[in-house]
Amino acid sequence: MGVRPPLLDPIEQAHAGLVIIGPIRAGGQKSVWRATYNGNTYALKILKFTAEAAERAKREINIMKSCACPHIVRFGPLDLQEIKIGAEDYIYYLEEFIEGTPLDVVQKPIPFDLCRTLGLQICEAVDHLWRLKTVHRDIKPGNIIQRAAQNDFVLLDIGLALDLQGTTLTAVGNVVGTTLYLSPDQLKLVNARRDLDFRSDLHALGVVMYECLTGNHPLWNPRTPQNNIFGNILNFKPLPIRDFRPDTPPVLEEIVLRLLEKEANLRFARINHLVEELEGVVLP
Repeated sequence: MGVRPPLLDPIEQAHAGLVIIGPIRAGGQKSVWRATYNGNTYALKILKFTAEAAERAKREINIMKSCACPHIVRFGPLDLQEIKIGAEDYIYYLEEFIEGTPLDVVQKPIPFDLCRTLGLQICEAVDHLWRLKTVHRDIKPGNIIQRAAQNDFVLLDIGLALDLQGTTLTAVGNVVGTTLYLSPDQLKLVNARRDLDFRSDLHALGVVMYECLTGNHPLWNPRTPQNNIFGNILNFKPLPIRDFRPDTPPVLEEIVLRLLEKEANLRFARINHLVEELEGVVLP
């Protein structure tokens, strides 16, 4: 584990029954730790306090509490806490610990049936979020984990999710998300509440599925223009999946390429339409 960060001891001491075991992910502003609380295992999220970080954490917690979907990470038993350690302020809380492998380190390409399962399950997560009038905005392999015990995928990190009915934390015109997984909708955003909907998340799902089927990003690989990823997102038509993987079922390729359409209205008008198409794919 290396040197144990000094901020962990005060957090442990503040809660009887909390034991921090080791790191899951570490970053400059946010770290995630494996911990036990009253004997059960959870993920402990710790963030440096800023007003925006606190609001995003509150929003993420509210979504987890409201969204009972098996493919969205669940909230844990410790609600949002604030602590001052030295000159720094931190916030932290517990969420579900998922034993498994992040999709960004899963070897690709993956089997067709597993990719279809991924699509169906992330569709279910997107659908549950949309029922709350919420868009995830950061669907990418690093935010999807495959459970170790089964072919089951879970969507993580809802902190960037946009509540289309509430107050947006990001100024109109600012791009929020991970560059390689942004939808054209996010780049062309004029009015966050009017112009962004679940179809933006479906575009990101299409990018993830394309990668899982081919081992290549649809808009940024050795055979695409390399000058400007934003230009590729807005203008470059992805190469056929069967250029990389000739045995891909044509209907599965058609579905993924439709998710990658530049105009939202050319994707799927309803999530259940996409689900029906995926369920109808005949696999070899």
